[in-house]
Amino acid sequence: MKTNGSNANTLRNDNRALLLHRIRRQPVSRAQLAKETGMSKSAVTMITNDLIAEGQLREIGTMESRKGRKPILLDIVPDFRYAVGVSLHRKRIQVLITNLKAELVGCVEEHTERFTSPEVAVGWICRTIRQELERRRIPLSKVVGIGISSPGPLDYREGVILTPPNFTMFHHLPIVSRIRDEFPLPVFLENNAVLLAMAEYSSGAIGDYRNTLFVIMSHGIGSCLIREGQVFRGSGGFAGELGHISVDPDGRPCPCGNRGCLEQYATMAALKERFGFENYADVVDAAYRGEGAAMEILEYQARYLAAGLVSAVNLFDLDAIVLYGEFNYRPELLFSLLSQRIHQQSLITRVHPVAVLPSQLGPYADAVSSTAVVLNQHFSQKLINTEAPA
Repeated sequence: MKTNGSNANTLRNDNRALLLHRIRRQPVSRAQLAKETGMSKSAVTMITNDLIAEGQLREIGTMESRKGRKPILLDIVPDFRYAVGVSLHRKRIQVLITNLKAELVGCVEEHTERFTSPEVAVGWICRTIRQELERRRIPLSKVVGIGISSPGPLDYREGVILTPPNFTMFHHLPIVSRIRDEFPLPVFLENNAVLLAMAEYSSGAIGDYRNTLFVIMSHGIGSCLIREGQVFRGSGGFAGELGHISVDPDGRPCPCGNRGCLEQYATMAALKERFGFENYADVVDAAYRGEGAAMEILEYQARYLAAGLVSAVNLFDLDAIVLYGEFNYRPELLFSLLSQRIHQQSLITRVHPVAVLPSQLGPYADAVSSTAVVLNQHFSQKLINTEAPA
């Protein structure tokens, strides 16, 4: 009997999660939910009515219909619960709160260089979380968890930041256990590229692509592979270090210990060092005007970046690559150059096309995405027994 009860509860939670994940992407009717999920209309009605009674869902009006009754749309109630995010960055640390729609409720930022030790930084983070929740009048009972975003590599299972380049102060910091000591909430540590990919995928912006590489271009180059809708982590959870693919075995030394890593050639810092420009937007504008020196910079960038991306396409049979970060100003020209090179250099493109797409995430995505893992866990119905008591 216990087994049957357990199975019934598991099935119920799985069905709730299936519906919630679909509704969070876009308001939808019960009939459409039944059609898309394969669940019976009666099951969909029963579950969604329960979720409405709990306060998680709401009816928001009707949609146009050619015949019969107009279907009623269901949507997530944004302020039913909240998530706290901590975004660790080489230049800044941010503490923020989002609602269930990943909309920013509040954010406090401090320069990373201000902190003299990891203990000082963690102390500031914990104090700021308390202050922001109190200021927004959000009780812990309405917080589903705390998500921490950090450059990799890191151990997401144990909650330990390992040895990210140029991030020495936080090396080997067990940040999850430190914050759990202060808050009776689920706490998750995740690679910033993984979180951004989760946020992009959950928003529906990737569309029907199922095997997608999300690439974050910042002080380094990180990536996350989404395969059939799931994050691919590798055997130890460290998959996604695209920036440390060697594109020149005899090239520049990298802090990781390798030579010729992609990060040494294709980041903004690397391009500025080589070509001496101040403003990337000026370079792009000049390239659109057909100026040769500016085109040389974009072609150099595309050549090296494509070298890393082609390796990823050939290894994982990708159908799309999504780029987020420093190079999303008027990206069409750069992306066209990348697409041409990938098409010319990858065997996979002889079988099917590989799309190169700019991220659709907003300007605060690198901070807001820190709550993505918490929201995914919540909508997957995995935090039901771990949320703080009312």
